[in-house]
Amino acid sequence: YSPGQRLGFFWDRLLAGRPIILPDGGTTKLQMAFVHDVADALICAATDEHAKGAAFNIGWEDAMTQRALIADLARVAGVEALVAEIPRARLFEAGASPFDAPHYFGESLDISGVLGEFHLSTARAKQALPLIETPWEAALSAAYEWYQSQRSASPELDTKFEDLMLRGAPVMALETPER
Repeated sequence: YSPGQRLGFFWDRLLAGRPIILPDGGTTKLQMAFVHDVADALICAATDEHAKGAAFNIGWEDAMTQRALIADLARVAGVEALVAEIPRARLFEAGASPFDAPHYFGESLDISGVLGEFHLSTARAKQALPLIETPWEAALSAAYEWYQSQRSASPELDTKFEDLMLRGAPVMALETPER
């Protein structure tokens, strides 16, 4: 349920039939969290005496590749994903950053591609808090429904930077990747 340039960034492009840029082939792994699970964890942490003073990571323990994320987003939207593999160095030379516009892989969703992959363990939260983790498929469906309800309020796509990066880049249909 992010109004920024996160999952909606991809759904906007997928539904428009536009290619998604996969930095360095989209093999970088990332971890995701569902907003309802984060909200539940915040309430539990604020009200459970055992959580006092502790820090917790919330989200799915399993990381997925950027390529797998795009495949899942396309599947839930019922569309084929078109992708273009572009070297991250080329994106940066043209002025891209994972933090600021122009965005090339959503907002902040390529941080591990820049800073190095990392894994956040959710074990402490699962042991200390009475959490029920939403299954990925259910969370993804709920997020897509929310996106659809907000879509008419979305600004028109600004694809100037992507168009520049896609010039001459081979575009292909995304095959189902390994996670």
